[in-house]
Amino acid sequence: MCGRGFDKAPSTGVCFDCVRIAEEERVMNRSPVAYTDQVAAWVRLFKYRGKEGLATPMGRWMAEVARVHYARENISLVTFVPLHEERLIQRGFNQAEKLADEVGRRLRLPVCPLLVRNKDTAYQSKRTREERLLALGGSVILADGAWKRHVANQVVLIVDDVYTTGATVRECAKPLRQAGVKKVCSVTFAR
Repeated sequence: MCGRGFDKAPSTGVCFDCVRIAEEERVMNRSPVAYTDQVAAWVRLFKYRGKEGLATPMGRWMAEVARVHYARENISLVTFVPLHEERLIQRGFNQAEKLADEVGRRLRLPVCPLLVRNKDTAYQSKRTREERLLALGGSVILADGAWKRHVANQVVLIVDDVYTTGATVRECAKPLRQAGVKKVCSVTFAR
């Protein structure tokens, strides 16, 4: 489900991380690269050093992965993990939105800001799995907008930069599913 590779598949065909998550809450994810030290350095340059141009090659790879792995899903639109307003002001841009713009352009799909972060959850990268789950609870809601009536029964692709535990993607999927989205998939640059 999450895109993690493993040498020997459990009998369920689902990795040990995903098997801990209720089936109805799982979100299939795919990533073009593994999260190595070099990849972490690229992500930091992009995210924290303002190298926004990295969105082009990163998004290109992500779009290709999405094209291959989700070919039969009939994705209708692309959205992205939202940043809290304070974080957006601090950083100057939302890295997930930049990646989504590139993915959407390459897949010829509309990119819609469907989600809003309604509380600042601080940096997730420094937290344990349990801390992430607690901090993220209820932190993402549907954005206001005319698009709401058009998402029911659609397949939505969520874009983010890094998939660690999947807590962020699952939190984003909750309000989408409540709005009647048929299926939620995600693509991240690294896993």
